[in-house]
Amino acid sequence: MSFQTKDFENFFKLSVNMLCIAGTDGYFRKLNPAFSKTLGWTDEELMAKPFLEFIHPDDIQSTLDEIEKLSKGATTIKFENRYLCKNGSYKWLSWSAEPTPDGTLYAAAVDITSEKENKIQLQENEKRMRYLYEISALSAVEIDKKLPQILKSVAMLLKQDIGIISKIQDSNYEIYEAYHPENALSKNQIFNLGNTYCDILIKNNKRSLAISHMKESKFHNHPCYNSFKLESYIGSIIKVNGAVYGTLNFSSSNPYQKKFNKNDTRLVQIMAQWIGNIFERKEKNEQLIRSEFLLNEAQKIGNIGGWEINLKTKELYWSDEVYRIHEVPIGTKVVLEEGINFYHPDHRPIIEAAVKESIENGTEYDLELKLITAKGNKKWVRAKGSVVKKNGEVVGARGVFQDIDEQVRAKEELELNKERLDLAIKGSNDGVWDWYDTSADEEWWSDKFYELLGYKRGEIDSKFSIFKDFLLHPEDISATLEAISSCQGENSAFDVEHRLKHKNKGYRWYRCRANVVKDKNGNITRMTGSISDIDQQKLSQKQLADSEEKFRFLYEESPLGLALCEMDGSFIDVNKAYLDIIGYSSLDEIKKLSYWDITPKEYEEVEIEQLKSINTLGKYGPFEKEYFRKDGKRIPVLLNGVVVNYSDGKKRLWSTVEDITLRKESENKLREYTEELKQFTYVATHDIKSPITNIESYLRFLKQDSDIKSERSLQSLKWIERSIEHSKKKILELVTVAQARDTIVKLEAIDLKAKINNTLDSLSSTIEKNKIKIIKTISLSSEIISSKKHVNAILQNLISNAIKYRSEQETPIVKIEIKQNGNMIYIGISDNGIGISGHNKTKVFELFKRANTSHEGSGIGLYIVKKAVEKLEGTIEVESEEGKGSTFKVFLKNNLAIEKIESPKKEKNKKLTF
Repeated sequence: MSFQTKDFENFFKLSVNMLCIAGTDGYFRKLNPAFSKTLGWTDEELMAKPFLEFIHPDDIQSTLDEIEKLSKGATTIKFENRYLCKNGSYKWLSWSAEPTPDGTLYAAAVDITSEKENKIQLQENEKRMRYLYEISALSAVEIDKKLPQILKSVAMLLKQDIGIISKIQDSNYEIYEAYHPENALSKNQIFNLGNTYCDILIKNNKRSLAISHMKESKFHNHPCYNSFKLESYIGSIIKVNGAVYGTLNFSSSNPYQKKFNKNDTRLVQIMAQWIGNIFERKEKNEQLIRSEFLLNEAQKIGNIGGWEINLKTKELYWSDEVYRIHEVPIGTKVVLEEGINFYHPDHRPIIEAAVKESIENGTEYDLELKLITAKGNKKWVRAKGSVVKKNGEVVGARGVFQDIDEQVRAKEELELNKERLDLAIKGSNDGVWDWYDTSADEEWWSDKFYELLGYKRGEIDSKFSIFKDFLLHPEDISATLEAISSCQGENSAFDVEHRLKHKNKGYRWYRCRANVVKDKNGNITRMTGSISDIDQQKLSQKQLADSEEKFRFLYEESPLGLALCEMDGSFIDVNKAYLDIIGYSSLDEIKKLSYWDITPKEYEEVEIEQLKSINTLGKYGPFEKEYFRKDGKRIPVLLNGVVVNYSDGKKRLWSTVEDITLRKESENKLREYTEELKQFTYVATHDIKSPITNIESYLRFLKQDSDIKSERSLQSLKWIERSIEHSKKKILELVTVAQARDTIVKLEAIDLKAKINNTLDSLSSTIEKNKIKIIKTISLSSEIISSKKHVNAILQNLISNAIKYRSEQETPIVKIEIKQNGNMIYIGISDNGIGISGHNKTKVFELFKRANTSHEGSGIGLYIVKKAVEKLEGTIEVESEEGKGSTFKVFLKNNLAIEKIESPKKEKNKKLTF
């Protein structure tokens, strides 16, 4: 082994990357140790079966497509598929491969499983964040309605079967809302807390708890597991006003496929905190509604009436407005009990208690209560009263009565709108600002405004001067002020992009949008707007512009013709190389034509086949045809194309076009040279054989002539006879070489065992004479389909060479091994003879090259074997060491499967272009 070969072997074995040699037949031929280390299989296990059997079922088709490309000479770069490990798992591998003309593939693979898993985890996290963002914008009312759907969606994100929001009080576990695929859980259903996994969460005072496989955890004896066999659980405590309200939890009867990670836990914690905040807001809203009654004391509003009652006579006096508020005809007699009954049943006890307290203790009351009028309408009223005394004795009561329904409902609507605005601001990613008096410097900035700039409230003052002189980039001041000034006229809004100074990240791009309020003279008195961070968007725009510039350069400077067409064949754009190929000078000229205008009519049938491929595969080619140039001449071209879906919903066709004029000329010259060589061989052998045949005839006459008796003359005749035999042999070799290069392959059934026995029979005299030991190991299930002529040439030359170059020092041994693996046939011919020196091993298959001159030979036998193997699309290898023998390994394709598919009635082959 040479020094370079040793270096290669060391590099091959020690490489951390997975290196291999394979064939387009689907089998590995050589593997480095990284394969076994990564996948767990031995080299023998990996090489015993087609490598497609180790590939994930979903990746088989794409792998076959890639092998097809490699078989056509293409190079593979970063092709990805999944390989089966011995432990049953799959690993993602990224492949690079380079084919050789004889079908050998040299490939390297890198394990990218971690990168793939990280990417999947990132996608899951992004999906969760998008979902959290969507539900954060929902109103409280919407959330109440959508809680079951929210629970279902989060359960699906976490791959769990059940989702529950619970309310916990003492030992009671009450379901506030639940999702169960079989609706086995219902709202207000109560369980004993100790029989739920949430008991673990509460008792251990943990914020959250996540168990991926309960059976393998320390809680496998928990009552919940014994009762329900829930294998996985993840939950978090819900707090309202700082106290434990209940839990948000998800569970499943199946173990979690992988351990719950911090992102899973964080998702549940955020959801629990969010639900707690919703509950807090609901409580505060209810408190706000109740307290609103007291806020109206200072308001002087209309719809106020007076009333008075005589406690002795029980007579009740109402002013006209009080009648109107109650929707009772004015003047209708009303007693105290009837007046009380107008109040809503929920509020009736309140007014009764207030009146009683006032009469007994002389106190005043002022209440806002719900009223049900005589017509059944509900409205809010303000009831204010105090006692009337005479001589220190309470004799009655009087007060005012006010319709405050409109104010109360307006406040309810205002609070609802305020809540919606707060949620919208929190749910969006915009910072809100308000320059409420443009004559002053003071502004109001929302918390998000500060956050987008990296500050906390109070770190910098919310002033216009701070915004303009400190935050705004000096180069953007002019454009921003100009946008504001543009609102002095007809405009009432502006939208501008500028850079603002971030606390920690330097200047970043923001989009500022605003509406303005003007006085009657058109002067701006107030501005309200928002800012959003668009720094990444601006960066992406710049990168896109750079990419477009690079693409345009490559497009214009490409030596290949590039064309973009509509699906009807009309041109949209072509590059300069395309114009040069077809002889046009401008895009405007070519746009007047279609693809079919420059295509000769005789290619119509082939083009139809290409269209079928476009419609079924979304691509076409490669295929050869001709174009009409502008000057009317034809030019041969090679085409490839692919269909691209554009954002406007249309499909368009990108094509590459290569001028193959020079290649075609070379092919034609090669065919001419080949034909000339055939003619030369025929003429040479015929013209030489004729005079030799004549000489042989004259020689026979001379040998029969009794007058020739001298020893010298007789010896000369023998020399002439030997020269004739040598010339005939050389002519035969010349014919054999020519036939080896030109023989057409004819496939037929071959009994390989019988063929080997026939070859050995033809050499039996030499075998017996030299006592050569023949060892045959033949493992074939049936006949093979191949070319008899070529197989016979391979066997005859390899076996006769093994016998010819036998060992003279020990018993000659020739081993013949035949075995079948799938659709491949292996032929191995080994001997223990003289062997081949290292520097000759690369030359033995060359014409007239001999590895050993100690034995007579022509130097064409192994050349013929090599050509025969190539004709059968096989490969041949030699392993040899001088003085120790040689092994020739031949790998041939068994065409039996092809023969079975093709019937005797098959149609004439059609040209398949896709």
